[in-house]
Amino acid sequence: MLARAASYATCGIVDNASVARAFDELADLLELKGESPFKLKAYRDFAEQARGLVEPLSALALRGELIAMPGVGKAIATKTAELLVSGTCDALERARLGVPPSLRDLLRVPGLGAKSVRALWQGGGITTLGDLLRACEHGRVAAMAGFGAKKQEKILDAVRALLDDDRGMLLGAALEAAARITKALRRGKLGRAFVAGEARRGVEIVKTLLVLVQGVESPDIAVALDAAKDVMGARAVEIEGSDVVVTFAGGERAYVRGVPDAKWTFARITTTGNDEHLRWLEQRAAAMPGATSGVEGALEAVCARARREEDVYAALGLPYAPPESREGPTLTLPERFAGVRGIFHVHTDWSDGTASIVDMAREAAKAGFSYIGISDHTQAAIYANGLDPKRLLDQAAAVAIARREVHGIAILHGTECDILEDGTLDLDDATLSQLDFVIASVHTAFALTHEQMTARIVRAVSHPLVTILGHPTGRLLLARRGYTFDVEAVARAAAANDTYLEINANPQRLDLSDVMVRRAAAAGASFAIDPDAHAPRGVLDTELGVTLARRAGVVSAQVLNAREREDLVATLAARKERALGRLAHLAAR
Repeated sequence: MLARAASYATCGIVDNASVARAFDELADLLELKGESPFKLKAYRDFAEQARGLVEPLSALALRGELIAMPGVGKAIATKTAELLVSGTCDALERARLGVPPSLRDLLRVPGLGAKSVRALWQGGGITTLGDLLRACEHGRVAAMAGFGAKKQEKILDAVRALLDDDRGMLLGAALEAAARITKALRRGKLGRAFVAGEARRGVEIVKTLLVLVQGVESPDIAVALDAAKDVMGARAVEIEGSDVVVTFAGGERAYVRGVPDAKWTFARITTTGNDEHLRWLEQRAAAMPGATSGVEGALEAVCARARREEDVYAALGLPYAPPESREGPTLTLPERFAGVRGIFHVHTDWSDGTASIVDMAREAAKAGFSYIGISDHTQAAIYANGLDPKRLLDQAAAVAIARREVHGIAILHGTECDILEDGTLDLDDATLSQLDFVIASVHTAFALTHEQMTARIVRAVSHPLVTILGHPTGRLLLARRGYTFDVEAVARAAAANDTYLEINANPQRLDLSDVMVRRAAAAGASFAIDPDAHAPRGVLDTELGVTLARRAGVVSAQVLNAREREDLVATLAARKERALGRLAHLAAR
């Protein structure tokens, strides 16, 4: 074991900082389970000591001197030796069982100790900062024993501050940065590049952008990227440890890592899944007959025998997990959502877009879509040059002309109508009834209470002529939190009225989130995936929404615009006929 520890130290796989992090995690998890405070203090003291050591712990282990360190007994020395060999230890793996990894984030909230976090978890089902934010906003924390209104208010402020600090890159920006890096590497005729980590999983805010390069070492990568610095829009290219770090003009950073050919599949697997998914794979690999190389080593051995990631999952007796699903165990997976056939929610220069109807339709056709819905803002959106009834009818004539000019794609005429504060729409039914579809969105009065916003949106999605609820929470990632409402109540109302909830694929929105899509789907909702495009290139953002839908486990039958063109046109026509019938019935009452 000690010889293995020395070899790991030589390779730089398990260093002092990694051991310290493991002991910190072990202490946190045991505290959440109510363990002895004396044991926890010993673990945390050792973690601090490990961080301050100049000499590698593996060298001390090799000489048998771990136990001579201040405060280190046989138990800590044994755990350290295990960590140095395999990157984990039995005590840590046992502590992880049954404790959601995100609970440790709650311990970062000032004023929340392990006892309070345990109460929130076991008494309220709160396991993430997002859960805690929503529970505070809805007043549920104040109602729990030991909390109260004042403590809830302090917790809410602290959680908001933490979430504001947890900044990163928008998924769209991260993928664009990775594409520039990949292009620069191709120009330098280097090995195959591969986007990994959160960006590959489609996480909406990418904290660490990682690009792997096969069969190339860091100095060669750095030379190629430095030569293309201007092309990439980069401010600096530096080598940090085993990575080449690219700093872009806006301060965003990307990490580019060379990977030997022999470890390519292993690297792809271990840099894509989140920690919970990787631990699960490691445990399955270690439980395989003949596995003798420890938990992490067993997975590496499986990967070494595999040519593709699919082969790794097959060897472990698992269905292949697409990247966006690799968060936790993936024993059962829904059929992977294939994508959409066309798009709605497209703006033109009639309101606040930058291109004509013809240009937007041509771009959508070029992207392979078979239909496009033009949906400019309505009159309440004065800031966006919104259309009043007369201009909207004038636009219908322009849509008719565009249909003659652009071939190979159906152009549908709709609008993005404002939902007013009381839940009514800012255009009359007679005007809306002349359109192919209606998107209804909230653009003002975000400060309504949870109950008021719920009532407002339920009323809007219950309107017979509303086809789609646009960007349902109104959030702008890294800029503005969305308003809150009862997702299940809105989803039930939408399902009852044959209205679709939008998965808005605009990179700044990605609204609904994958978590809210799951909740809405469980309540019976169906969806439309739209780019909210204001310029031709925005049409391509649709793929971000498709990725989000895959993360949420959505299937084609749940998505309006997954339908073929003829089916979609017929569906909208039948829906409109039913809506007019309902309006006539209501008017006759």
